[in-house]
Amino acid sequence: MRPVHLSDLHTAALILRDHPPDRRAALMTQALEAADTADRYRKKIRRGHPEFGTGTLSSAMRGFQMESTQAPCETAYLEALQVVVAALLAKRQNHAQTA
Repeated sequence: MRPVHLSDLHTAALILRDHPPDRRAALMTQALEAADTADRYRKKIRRGHPEFGTGTLSSAMRGFQMESTQAPCETAYLEALQVVVAALLAKRQNHAQTA
């Protein structure tokens, strides 16, 4: 997966916010796996993955539906952002333990 920027966090939280809280962690895991797959594909084929994008978290999240246009800093957005950050921290910890 390519480096994560603030815009990736925001996009992921906006999209996860529109899904039930009990599904957010699983969707985030899927998005991280898709970003990893896309980044490996991009490095090997030298173009974006047709389904998962270019290896960024934002491009991987595009596969999920974003429906609402609510103000971003309401409770659901902040809870979704918390899921995003927790998943990224867990991914880094797992990577550090296997390295």
